Amino acid sequence: GIQLGRRFRALKAWMIWRAFGREGILALMREHLRLARLFSEWVTTSDDFELSAPVSMGVVCFRFVRSVAGVVDAGPRSPTAITMNHDLDALNSAIVESINQSGRAYLNQTKLRGQTVIRLGLGNILTTEKHLRAAWELIQETAQSLG
Repeated sequence: GIQLGRRFRALKAWMIWRAFGREGILALMREHLRLARLFSEWVTTSDDFELSAPVSMGVVCFRFVRSVAGVVDAGPRSPTAITMNHDLDALNSAIVESINQSGRAYLNQTKLRGQTVIRLGLGNILTTEKHLRAAWELIQETAQSLG
């Protein structure tokens, strides 16, 4: 059979290149970047979410921050700020877990600058704006129900 040792790991990349060609791959990358930027616009215009990092390729890192009216900003190291950040970390983790368990979408989470953030990665060639909008609505609904 075909040897799949170290030197043949490029088979997947070669097959994709062969199937789509340079222009096809570029078109997919441009579309995923467009979708990522669109999603980041939705996050930015929301009062309850914030971007956690600049959008890079097809990855959007964001965080549910829940609008907190009347909270006095005592600085990032104050006990109130630390407690709120810990609570928001747990809430963002719960959002990811709930959505992943539902099977309707799949998200990742990571830590950026000590905060738990949600990662939306666009990589499937079949993903459309309709899928992305449905995922955003699911994220908002889940955040509101848990928050």
